[in-house]
Amino acid sequence: MVNMIKIKRVLLIILIVIIIGFLIGCTETKNNISNEESRFVGTWNSEEDPAIIPIKLILNSDGTSAVNGMKSIWELKNGQLIVTIIEIELVSTFDYYFTENDTILHLRLEGNDVFDIYFKELD
Repeated sequence: MVNMIKIKRVLLIILIVIIIGFLIGCTETKNNISNEESRFVGTWNSEEDPAIIPIKLILNSDGTSAVNGMKSIWELKNGQLIVTIIEIELVSTFDYYFTENDTILHLRLEGNDVFDIYFKELD
């Protein structure tokens, strides 16, 4: 009789562990974003320059984005940032580098000589 109670307790503990493991597995979100891609995620504002229209670039971890409110998608490919504005079917390819602990993003549109500067909005 004592052995039967011990067996039931062990089985109950095993069942609880399995249920908890299943529940944790169901609530996990899969984040397939690379470390390099995670550096881009956030809202970026172009450097203030009266001669240039300000740009607000929002890059989401799921590859969606917005450029001054226009829906777009983004990806890293061959060491470059590629942003496609869906509404006007415009694909832009940028060389890039980061400074100031990844809070400043320097982007150079392919074919241009000058890097534009973007500042990350901090929470």
